[in-house]
Amino acid sequence: MKYTAKCWHRGVIACVALGAVILPSWAHATDWTRESSWGSLANELRVSPTGDLWAATASAGLQKSADAASTWSSASAGFAIEHFHALAFDSLMPLRALAGSGDQLLRTTDGGATWATVAGNFGIVNDVAFHPGALGHAYLGTDVGVWKSVDGGSTWIQQTAGVGPAVVRSLAMHPTDPNQLIVGTELGAYKTVNGGTLYSLKLTGMTHVRDPVITASQITSGNPSIVLIGCWDGVFRSTDAGETWSASTGVPATFVHQIVETSGRIHAVTTSGIYASTDSGATWTQSVATPSKSLAEPGGSLVASTTSGEIIRSTDGGATWNSATAVGGADCHSLAPGGGSSDSVYGVVTDGHGGNWRVVERDSSGTWSAIDLGSPEYRQPQHVSPDATDGDRLDVVSSGPYRKSYILSTADGGSTWTSAQLDWPNPFWCFDFVTSSADADRAMLALYPVGVTVDVNFVYVRDASTGVWSERSPLSRGVDSYFIHAVAIRDATPEELWAAGSTDPFDETTGMVALSTDGGSTWSDTAAGSITKPVISLELDGASGSTIFVGTAGAGVWSSVDGGTTWSQKGLTTATIHDLYLDTTSTPHHLYAATDAGVRYSTNGGSTWVQLGTALSSDNVRSVTVADDHVYAGTRGRGIWIIDTP
Repeated sequence: MKYTAKCWHRGVIACVALGAVILPSWAHATDWTRESSWGSLANELRVSPTGDLWAATASAGLQKSADAASTWSSASAGFAIEHFHALAFDSLMPLRALAGSGDQLLRTTDGGATWATVAGNFGIVNDVAFHPGALGHAYLGTDVGVWKSVDGGSTWIQQTAGVGPAVVRSLAMHPTDPNQLIVGTELGAYKTVNGGTLYSLKLTGMTHVRDPVITASQITSGNPSIVLIGCWDGVFRSTDAGETWSASTGVPATFVHQIVETSGRIHAVTTSGIYASTDSGATWTQSVATPSKSLAEPGGSLVASTTSGEIIRSTDGGATWNSATAVGGADCHSLAPGGGSSDSVYGVVTDGHGGNWRVVERDSSGTWSAIDLGSPEYRQPQHVSPDATDGDRLDVVSSGPYRKSYILSTADGGSTWTSAQLDWPNPFWCFDFVTSSADADRAMLALYPVGVTVDVNFVYVRDASTGVWSERSPLSRGVDSYFIHAVAIRDATPEELWAAGSTDPFDETTGMVALSTDGGSTWSDTAAGSITKPVISLELDGASGSTIFVGTAGAGVWSSVDGGTTWSQKGLTTATIHDLYLDTTSTPHHLYAATDAGVRYSTNGGSTWVQLGTALSSDNVRSVTVADDHVYAGTRGRGIWIIDTP
C-alpha cells in the first residue's frame, strides 16, 4: 500500500501551531538532501565563557555553534541522552558546565569533550546556575526543592528549610552575593539571604489570574534590588530585592518561559513572543511576535529558539529577525504521497521529547507548510492518510479536547474539517493509519490506549457505507493477546484486512500477522510463530494479490507469496525495519525499507538490497515514501530528506 507509515513510539506529547516555512525548490541529486527546516526544540540557549552558543535540545542532545546559529555540531557525543532542558556554564572555570536531563545531572570539566553523570537523587532537574563571582558555588532547581554545591558540582546538599520539597522551576542569583537567591516554585517566589539555610515566601503584590507558578526569574546586574519573575500571567517586578511585587506593564498575561539579561536589555521570552526592556523591566516593547522558548546573545547577535523548533536571529538588537539554522532536525514518524494528480507529500513531524506536533505538506514547488487542522484544540496529530485518488481528501488521527482521540477529515484540501471521536474513554497513541486505495471510505487504525493498564491494543475500522469507526481487533483478552503495530487493506478486495505485531506487548521473539477476509469480524494468525521478531511494518503488493512484506524489530524483512500461508526471511536479517514502501510505478517494482542505518531498496522482492544514498547511512529512518520520482525519508532527529528514485 502506498499510504502506509509506521511508528515505534508510545509517548504522548502536546502540539502547537506552526506557520508556513518557505524553502527553495529541490535540485536533482544523487544523494540525500534535507528538505525541511524544522528542528529540535532548544529548551535552553546559553553562551559559554569561550563565546560559543550552546543549545540544550528536546531530541538532539547538546548542540553548539561557533557562528551564532549558522551551523551546529553535537556537544554530547557518546551519550545516548537526547533530551536536555537545563544548562549552565561556570564563568570562573570556563571549561566547567552542568546539564540537566530528566532526573540526571551531567557535568563536564573539559568544555564538553566528555561528560559524566553526577551521583544524586535530585528529582527532575529544571534549572541550573553557577554564581558568577564565587568559585565553585552552584545551585539546582528540581522537583524536590533546591540543591547546593560549593565544589563546582561534584557533590550536592539538599536545602529545604522554608521552601520544603517544592517543585522549583527557576533560579535567580545575586550578581555579587552568592548567599542571596530568588527561587521560583509552583507555590510562588522564595528568597534566601543566607545561602539557602532558610527560605521565606514572598508573595506581597502578586496577583495571579491562574496560579502562582513562577517559571522564570532574574536579578538585574545593574541594580540587584530590581528582581523580575515570570509566570502564567506575564512578568512581575520588585524594586526592593523581592520583598514586594507589582505587575509589569507591556508584557501581556501570557506564559513566560525565560527572563534573560543581555547587553543593555532585559528580555522576556514568552508564548506571545519576545519582549525587551531598556529600563530594567519598568516598561516593555514587543521585539517579535513568534512564540519563543529561550534567548541568548552570542557575539553581539540575539538568537532565540521558537516553540515550533525553529531558530531565529537578530543582528540589530531585536528590531528585525530572520531564520537561522535549526538545531538538529525534527522527528518524522509518518509520510504519505498526496492523491489523484497531486504532487504533494504529507508528513507528521515533532521536535521529539517535549511537544510541537504538526501535519506538514510539501507542494509541487518544494514549499513545506504546516496544515491548519481547523481548531487549536487538536494539538497532537500522529498520523496522516491521504485519499489515493482525490488530492483534496485527507484524514488525520489526533488527540484533542479532554485528551480524547479523534479522526479529522477534510474533503476540500484543509479549508474545513469534520471530526469523529473514537469510542474509548482514554487517548490513544496511533501506531499506524491506512486508507484503502480502492475505497477511501474504508480505513484502519492501530491504536494503543495511553494511561490504561492493558496487555493489548486495538484495531479500528471505518465502515465504507456508514463512515462509522468501530473496533475490529484480532485479539482476545485471555492468553492469546496480540499487540498490533501495523495494518493494511488489500486494494482489490477492501474486506481483506491485515494486522501485524507480536503476540504480547513485551514479547521480543515472536511476530504475528493476522488476516481477516470479512472486514475484521474474524481473524486468523497466518504467521503462527514462524517470524522470529515482532512485526512493526507491513506492506501489501496490490498487483499480485497474494504477496505480503513485513518488517521486524531486529530480524529484517520477511515475505509471503501465497497470501500468508508460508513465510520466508528476505534479507537485512538483523535490521529493524521501521517502514516499508512498495513503489509499483517502477519496473521492476522497488521495495524500500526504512532502517536504523538509512534507506535500503530491493528490485527482486527483498532477496538482495542496495543502500540508497550515503548521507543517511548512519541515521535512524522512521518513514519512507515515493512521490513524483523522488524518495522521501522521515528521520528521527534530522527532519525530512529527499533523493531521486534510483
